[in-house]
Amino acid sequence: GSLLRYFENQVLKNPSFFYAVQLDKEELITNIFWADTRMRIDYELFGDVLTFDTTFATNKEYRPLGVFVGFNHHREIVIFGATLLYDKIIDSFAWLFDKFLEVHGILCSHALKVLDVMNVKIIPDMYITKRWTRHAREGSMQTTKSYVNLEKAECGPIDRYREFCSEAVKLSSFASEFLEGYVIMKKVMGEAHKLMESDKPSPEP
Repeated sequence: GSLLRYFENQVLKNPSFFYAVQLDKEELITNIFWADTRMRIDYELFGDVLTFDTTFATNKEYRPLGVFVGFNHHREIVIFGATLLYDKIIDSFAWLFDKFLEVHGILCSHALKVLDVMNVKIIPDMYITKRWTRHAREGSMQTTKSYVNLEKAECGPIDRYREFCSEAVKLSSFASEFLEGYVIMKKVMGEAHKLMESDKPSPEP
């Protein structure tokens, strides 16, 4: 219960936080998976190679802690997702890997089957990461994910917040790595605040 409340609070603070739970026939929680914003960004940048490790210590209920891990450009360990498993049966791992694919926007076999039934024979570009293509070495690394046009009137504050939150975390992480980036980021943020305050519309309902 405490863990789920923590996850729910994290989602309220940052909609990019992802978690999922699997229930048994008695509606009791069996398996839990989660990935915060940092994990999702790290996978997008460094997810070419990963391992799934369940050798970490178990908790008092003897439920193994598993983590999806990889390495960044400095050969430092980065985590792409974490899980608490009830057991190590095939069904638990199948559920877990489906959730891992879901959070990182990778098509699983079920989604591919849906596309096939809809007579879609070419995978949409939004699901193809540039680093998996022959053009991986061309230009700078940019995400190929596409987003809903949030400038349309029907898109509400929550939709725009989710978009801004993800992009802001990426930009802040990059800018904080060197002093010049920090100075530029502070200046741009200050100017943006002044601009929005001077032309602030009435809040949406």
